[in-house]
Amino acid sequence: MKLFSEIYSTYYSITEKILKKRTVTKAEITDIIRQNGFSESVLFLEPKLTGEDGYGLLKKEDSVYRSILKKRASYPADGT
Repeated sequence: MKLFSEIYSTYYSITEKILKKRTVTKAEITDIIRQNGFSESVLFLEPKLTGEDGYGLLKKEDSVYRSILKKRASYPADGT
């Protein structure tokens, strides 16, 4: 269970970094994922953030993506 927690904790952290940016290109999203994730993270997470069948957290406008969130994204505290 610890591995599952570590992977998804990393994905949440990466998603937070992307959502905190005012605008972000697909190339920047890929770079953030590569710099902060695992070797296969870009294969899973990038389509989930930018694809039509993804999480729906980013809205594409012209060639950039913007967060749909009304408040600034924040990573939840783990309580430790």
